[in-house]
Amino acid sequence: MPTKGIFERADESNKAVGAHTDILTTPLENEQGYPVVFRTYAVLNTATKFHVIRVDDGAYTASEILNASVDLAVNSAYSFDVPVLPGETINYQTEDAVTVISLKVTEVRE
Repeated sequence: MPTKGIFERADESNKAVGAHTDILTTPLENEQGYPVVFRTYAVLNTATKFHVIRVDDGAYTASEILNASVDLAVNSAYSFDVPVLPGETINYQTEDAVTVISLKVTEVRE
């Protein structure tokens, strides 16, 4: 039986990133044999759109704009649940150059 719970996967603070540039140095992979949720907490210093970059088994799949395609507000905290299937990897990007004040990702296994 797989271990259930909430597990830390990423924690970035005060990181400058360019537009359309991966925020995480290494994408997060669902290494479980079943779907999980990556709970994503983000605070940015610039109003911009926030994307999930989803790759399935090494082949680019999609750039998904979170927050209903509305810019995240400056210095405001947002939380998103991102479903991730086995074999998928996830990264994050913004449409503008920003400083990531905080990006925390936990993996929820139920």
